[in-house]
Amino acid sequence: MCAAAGSFDELARIVAQIRTRWPKARVVIRGDAGFCREVIMGWCEANNAGYVLGLARNKRLQRALGKEMAAAKAAHERTGNPARLSQPALPNHSAGSFSGRG
Repeated sequence: MCAAAGSFDELARIVAQIRTRWPKARVVIRGDAGFCREVIMGWCEANNAGYVLGLARNKRLQRALGKEMAAAKAAHERTGNPARLSQPALPNHSAGSFSGRG
């Protein structure tokens, strides 16, 4: 079963409640890779809600994040602690939607 199963209806319901109570609030949805689905991203874009969603590891991301992944691995090996680094230079979708329809 998909981790996001049933989440779309709940997302719409919760955001509607937030906007009823705090109409000027900026809404940003955060979820892990299990919630990175076209239906959720499309709904967020259509309903003026930001989103920060994880992406499952794949070859394209590994190429784009190769240096950061190597640096995080080295930091982990050096310290024994989890290491997370970010890379803000991924393709910018602010000029349009993630789906390419916006």
